[in-house]
Amino acid sequence: MMKEDDDFFDNKFFEYVKKLKSRPRQRASYFEASDKKSKEMSVVNNLLQTEDSWGIKKLEFPMNDPPDVVGTTELGIQIGFEVTELVNQDANALEARKNKRLHDGHRDFVPRKKQLDMEIQLIDEELQWNVDKILSLLKYTISKKDNKLANIRDEFEEIVLVVFSDENQIYHKNVIDALLAFNWEPPHNIDEIWLIRAPVTHNVRNNVFKLL
Repeated sequence: MMKEDDDFFDNKFFEYVKKLKSRPRQRASYFEASDKKSKEMSVVNNLLQTEDSWGIKKLEFPMNDPPDVVGTTELGIQIGFEVTELVNQDANALEARKNKRLHDGHRDFVPRKKQLDMEIQLIDEELQWNVDKILSLLKYTISKKDNKLANIRDEFEEIVLVVFSDENQIYHKNVIDALLAFNWEPPHNIDEIWLIRAPVTHNVRNNVFKLL
């Protein structure tokens, strides 16, 4: 390798390392549980701590999924809660490689020269996970869940979609304002949509938002 090429690689490598280290991740630590069902129950409980216009007296797992959790009121009315996580998939893919790439700080674990530009571009795209991308992902998620719930719609008085996330961008005020102001198209099988972000403190109330 010529010296110019080596210098180019080194410059790209240090740019890559700098960008990786600038990517703090908090992957759903607040909602983590021993298994998926426990996590879903935790998310629904967090919602009910702030909003319980239904008067839920009991929460349980249904015999069949969907929904993820069933709430029963004092009058015996059943509310279905479907839980999903809002995740930046590009960030997940990059995070999975981060430790390997930076293992012990050795250059042997970074991408080859021809991969560096692609890796840097992916990081840039993740850091630019903006309102439009979040809205697009939410609309896709809502549509997918709405279709999934079609067969059980008549079994419940209401079906509530609960979206939880701790992606960094969800904590920006302009993002939350845009999500709350967006004119969501009402789904066929979902009555309410709530967004819950992992609270920075133990105050859950300031981190629960009704989207629809």
